[in-house]
Amino acid sequence: MSDQRFDKIETVLTRLSEDMSEVKQVVVALARMEEKHIATQQRLDSHDTRLNKHSEEIDNIQVTQAAQQTTTSNNEWIIRTALAGIASLIVYLLAGQ
Repeated sequence: MSDQRFDKIETVLTRLSEDMSEVKQVVVALARMEEKHIATQQRLDSHDTRLNKHSEEIDNIQVTQAAQQTTTSNNEWIIRTALAGIASLIVYLLAGQ
């Protein structure tokens, strides 16, 4: 009778050992997944930082472009007025002779 009990206990311990081995494998797999998740999160944070820098640069370029467009349109107006004045002067001088 005592041998049967020891056999049952041994069987239970063997199953328990096998289950613990499976739990160990699951814990190791979870640890690997967590490491991958952390690495992925770090890469995403890096990408977010870089995208924010690019966005700021684009905003600065747009502000600069708007200022240059205003200056360019003013310069264009001045040049057109000067050309019209020169053409009018030439016509006036030629008509007066």
